[in-house]
Amino acid sequence: MAVTLRTAILDDIAPVGHLHHRSRRSAYQGMVPDAALDTYGADAAARWWVERWSHERDTHRLTVAEHQGRLIGFTYVGPHEDGEPATGELYAIHVDPGHQGRGVGRALIRDALDTMRERRCRRAVLWVYAANHRARDFYEAGGWRPDGVGRDGWLGPVPTPQLRYALDLTVAAAEPATPAAAQG
Repeated sequence: MAVTLRTAILDDIAPVGHLHHRSRRSAYQGMVPDAALDTYGADAAARWWVERWSHERDTHRLTVAEHQGRLIGFTYVGPHEDGEPATGELYAIHVDPGHQGRGVGRALIRDALDTMRERRCRRAVLWVYAANHRARDFYEAGGWRPDGVGRDGWLGPVPTPQLRYALDLTVAAAEPATPAAAQG
């Protein structure tokens, strides 16, 4: 499948929020109650992304994946939230549920890691729901490993224990062995 990756522009931000909502709803089905998945709808997710991007567009990179002119995935990369020097963070990687398993996630994560390397990061981190075994398998196939740090996140009113994964960018090849698309 031919996929084009490019840096997002303002017109992409609301559609990113809608895709994020669809992706998260699909990925987290069965991990959290439906009511939690319905806490924030697609329009609320779009507004959240517009607001976030307006504050972070100078320090973060939002990359979109397109197929035949349609947005089918995205990544969001920036400095590590704890300010660790030379550490980049993959804040989000989402693929439209209808395009998962086709290599879109692999292409997006390679691009995200290349972006971190261009920014002279030596280490990459991300957070993933502990119960999201599909995403964890995807990351582990690409060389990511849990680094022993955890936190409690929230999806609406539901606690979502999360694990931090790390990858040494000085030695890592960014090619996961499995085609599953990640939801983190």
